Amino acid sequence: MRYEIASILRGLRRDRLTFVLATVAAGLGVAAATTISLTGLMSPLLFGLRAREPLVFVAAAAVVLGAGLLASYAPARRASRVALADALRPF
Repeated sequence: MRYEIASILRGLRRDRLTFVLATVAAGLGVAAATTISLTGLMSPLLFGLRAREPLVFVAAAAVVLGAGLLASYAPARRASRVALADALRPF
């Protein structure tokens, strides 16, 4: 019984993180397409950088991905610590 509860809680965290990864990946795809299409407008404002600097794109994607994972892992971990009987009990 205890093993089943632990596996349910691990599944909850895994499902939540998978959903967040898919959502963040979709958002990054839209953001990358928009940014690449608008680089012509930004290029006069940049000094010392090319408008399509790959390192900047990779760094921004890594920061957004890390923030999304951190923002979803903490609530999923907290939710997995609640007893299932308490979570399913009506108010």
